[in-house]
Amino acid sequence: MRFDLYTPVLLSGKEVPMTPEVLERFSEANEEFSSRALRVLAYAYKTVPGYRACHLEAKQ
Repeated sequence: MRFDLYTPVLLSGKEVPMTPEVLERFSEANEEFSSRALRVLAYAYKTVPGYRACHLEAKQ
């Protein structure tokens, strides 16, 4: 998957640039999903003016 095409990315509710470290995190997550027979179809988000998002915390 071409994660390197996407910048900025949204991490913990904040836009950050796609760095080699962030790219590695995305790649590791993709590998984790793949090892469980899950597929990543897309990563995307869109900022909508005036919209307040609801953020859910990941279960550890």
